[in-house]
Amino acid sequence: MTSQSPTRPAILAVDAGSRWVKIVHDSHGSVEQIGPIDTSQFFRDNCHTREGSSPTIDTLSLGLSELPDYKLSVTGYGRHSDLLGEGRGFNEVIAHIKGICSSMEISEFTMLDIGGQDTKVATVHKGALSDIQTNDRCAASTGRFLEAMAQTLGITFSELGSEWDLNTEALSSTCSVFAETEIIQLLAGGTAISSLAARVNASVVERILPMMTASTGPIVMSGGGGLSPAIAALLSDHLHVEVIHAPAGQFTGAIGCLNLMRESIK
Repeated sequence: MTSQSPTRPAILAVDAGSRWVKIVHDSHGSVEQIGPIDTSQFFRDNCHTREGSSPTIDTLSLGLSELPDYKLSVTGYGRHSDLLGEGRGFNEVIAHIKGICSSMEISEFTMLDIGGQDTKVATVHKGALSDIQTNDRCAASTGRFLEAMAQTLGITFSELGSEWDLNTEALSSTCSVFAETEIIQLLAGGTAISSLAARVNASVVERILPMMTASTGPIVMSGGGGLSPAIAALLSDHLHVEVIHAPAGQFTGAIGCLNLMRESIK
């Protein structure tokens, strides 16, 4: 391993989402990813408070035994947690936008971040946030909803994201509990799992579309839900625009957080 340049301190960037923690670090001249790690597991196993000292992240348990002293930057749902110590916090929307702009040659777009417990639609102009809408009161268009529906269907998240039909109707229920009951009833009636998966994805898109009224340019999907080809295809068909998956996927916010920290310490 090459030694860290004194003019470029190591950075540990943590995107502490409501469902998953994504980490990137730049300690030896290249960016490496860790995770995703279940959020409760991360705080339980990797964050410690020792008597008489500040809270710290246990980098050894993350496999970073050679990581020297580092600058900590944090974004996401858990960025205000006392267990993350004295890291610098960044707004998750700004971090995701930065992650997209720094990994793609694009500055005019609409960001769709389907997170664990909320969905955000941000209009970006010249690389900066100009408008945002958030669905944070209902789980019907979030990653938790998709995970719950995949579990009910007995398939993986990836398998769920591979099923869509442009002519499929959405589920009639938007509440996660009632949607699960509806799926079970349809399964008992002989409806194919692939058809039900397509209806789940149609339901998510139906909830997202009203948030897209101020959208401009291509749509760039970020967050865990941004890994779904089905949602991308359905949105493209409804809105007649290009839908792109952010290259870093779930790590987009963490990468943006790292780059924001880099800029702040130059």
